[in-house]
Amino acid sequence: VMREILKDIFVNEVNLKMKDPPFLNLIVVKASPRSLLFDTGVTKVVSESCAQALYDMLESLGIEIKDLDCFISHAHPDHIGLAKELSEKGATIYANADEMKAWDSLVYYQVADEKKRERLFQNVGLERKKLPVVYEKMSETAMREFFNMPFANFEFTPIRPGDMLSYGEYHFQVVSLSGHTKYQMGLMDEEKKVIFCADHIMQRIVPIVGAIDDGENALEGYFQTMRFLKEKCRGFLFIPCHGEEFRDLEIEADRIVNHYLSKCQLMIDLLRKKGEKMTIRDIGTTIYGRDREHPDMKKFSSCLLIWAKTYACLLYMRNLGFVLEEEVDGVRYWFYNKNDNGTK
Repeated sequence: VMREILKDIFVNEVNLKMKDPPFLNLIVVKASPRSLLFDTGVTKVVSESCAQALYDMLESLGIEIKDLDCFISHAHPDHIGLAKELSEKGATIYANADEMKAWDSLVYYQVADEKKRERLFQNVGLERKKLPVVYEKMSETAMREFFNMPFANFEFTPIRPGDMLSYGEYHFQVVSLSGHTKYQMGLMDEEKKVIFCADHIMQRIVPIVGAIDDGENALEGYFQTMRFLKEKCRGFLFIPCHGEEFRDLEIEADRIVNHYLSKCQLMIDLLRKKGEKMTIRDIGTTIYGRDREHPDMKKFSSCLLIWAKTYACLLYMRNLGFVLEEEVDGVRYWFYNKNDNGTK
């Protein structure tokens, strides 16, 4: 059901009739001469209901696609799915050039490529030679689940944090929302006290803050962005791409930050107690309460995200000096830093 949550700002929560994610918000700002769509949902191949809901929404609001601007917050498949189709129909697409350059480094795209998938599996400790059955079954699952991934192959107009976009009485500043992806962006209107926050912060959900790149301190970037929001956006209406809008920023921000800090502490305690080197996969399955083999195949997508979240936590703690790592034959092993004095 489409709702007008602020003057000329409409949100339609779409049931995608799929598992992950089950719902997403189509967010439209109606204005003249041009209107705004914040992110573009999933492809028709993934969910017919999303495209139908979007076109019905635009028709109901009297918005022609040639008069539509689409702002891409980040390159995950549930945010760029219809971008190419809308662009070909005459819409203008705005996106961060850095995000578009890095789109194929996201974990979903990594497992869709055979060579990159092999490196990723090796990195986390899933070695073909040691676990050939698990390796092959997970590779088969990767190809099946991510065969129809939408790629960032659409024309777009570059836009960066600090730029402005105006629609009617709304004047949005593009802001960095680093963490969920390195170059994720949102739109903030300081006067109207409203922010489109993409997947950075949501009610009752812990956003995925993951890493597969050694040089990417995703969790620290996420914490920094959360501090920025707490300083700049008190009392704002937050409109996420999943779930309901909310104003309780501090409650939700503290809940999410504390979740990640608690996972970090559990990993430190695990490595200290074990007193031995462990792989990302071993640490992740232990901390998140998963059996090491069968659910890896039954719940492949969630395992990918657990690996990425575990890696992000380990990189964050490595930079603080709590843990150390060692690479052996392409496998990363992590262990507790016995020389840490606990003062960092």
